[in-house]
Amino acid sequence: MFKKFLDEELEKYRVNIRRNDGGKTYKITTARVRRFMSRYLPENIITSVMIALSQYLPAILYEEGYEIVHKSKGKMIIRKVIIDGG
Repeated sequence: MFKKFLDEELEKYRVNIRRNDGGKTYKITTARVRRFMSRYLPENIITSVMIALSQYLPAILYEEGYEIVHKSKGKMIIRKVIIDGG
């Protein structure tokens, strides 16, 4: 479900932070993720998913090619990792 959030919603939350490698940076919050999940899941399940997500989020982001730049009180700045081929 969180991967679907990354695919469908992440571009809406882009922030303008300059990077030398030209990558994109995004700001996500627990409220934004909860709002997205409320479209697909009932409220009692969303609470359980959010608790589980708080434990596994760094691993999920790493699998999808993102890194956490800053994390504080329900807000997270993430960026797409650019892999240099040479």
